[in-house]
Order: sequence, then structure tokens, then C-alpha cells
Amino acid sequence: MIAALPHIKAGKLRPIAVGSSRRVSFTPDVKTVAEQGFPGFDATA
Repeated sequence: MIAALPHIKAGKLRPIAVGSSRRVSFTPDVKTVAEQGFPGFDATA
């Protein structure tokens, strides 16, 4: 996500979800995978 952030901010990429269990602070409007219908999903490393 960090590498993609400049492209997201420039409007060149549109994120569809974050894999963590909580939304990330630098893209708070991007829903988590769990919020989009896959409860319990968490792919943090």
C-alpha cells in the first residue's frame, strides 16, 4: 500500500480494499475486505 499511495493520491490507481482487519489511517475511505462481505479476513504480515 505504501508504494501505491502516490498513485492513489494522484488518481492513477483506485484501491478496492485493504487486507488488514482495520482501515488504514492514510486511506480511511478504503474499506477492509471484511467490511465488503468476507468477515474474519485479515492478511496482515
